[in-house]
Amino acid sequence: MCICLCFDVSKSEIKKAIRDGYDSIEKLSEQLQVGSHCGGCIGRIEEILEKQKNRWSLRAL
Repeated sequence: MCICLCFDVSKSEIKKAIRDGYDSIEKLSEQLQVGSHCGGCIGRIEEILEKQKNRWSLRAL
């Protein structure tokens, strides 16, 4: 599923980058350019980041 239409970045690419340590909008933007053009994907990226962080929190318990 494409999240960033401007740079054709998929949800799986974003999730992989988050696992690789790009754990903020700013870091993801630097790595994948997401959110750096029109900004229309920022809300979806924030949702993906939040879900990943919640998963990490649950695993830590």
